[in-house]
Amino acid sequence: MPVSRAQAIVDLSVNSGANEVDDVEWNVADPLVLQAKASGAALSKARTIADQMAKGLGTKLGELVYASNRAPVAKFFRAVALNTESAEVSARGEAKPQLTLFPQKVKGAATVYVVFAIE
Repeated sequence: MPVSRAQAIVDLSVNSGANEVDDVEWNVADPLVLQAKASGAALSKARTIADQMAKGLGTKLGELVYASNRAPVAKFFRAVALNTESAEVSARGEAKPQLTLFPQKVKGAATVYVVFAIE
């Protein structure tokens, strides 16, 4: 759900008496797109490193022979944290607390195993 909708639900909950938000997990709408971007970046980095190694060996990097991405999609969403402001509700009729969501940027990572030919 979009952040704005999540905030609206938190606001509604606070107006109904809630004063704490726990165990919220931020995610991306399409984890496969995130995985594809991370894999593409990893492959590009691998090509750059392989090219530098080939030059160090006095040869030239050839065609890509093999590539594999072994990073599972679920791995991308561990260690994602949500920061919240919390407040306590008083029985003396003070103003209701405000809980504000602070969405975190979800990052993806991928490991690729590549084999290039050398010329």
